Amino acid sequence: MVLKTVIHRNVPSPFAAEA
Repeated sequence: MVLKTVIHRNVPSPFAAEA
C-alpha cells in the first residue's frame, strides 16, 4: 500500500512496526 510507504518515509516510528 502506498500509504504505508508514505508514512514510513515521513516518520519511521513504532507506527510503521504496527502497520
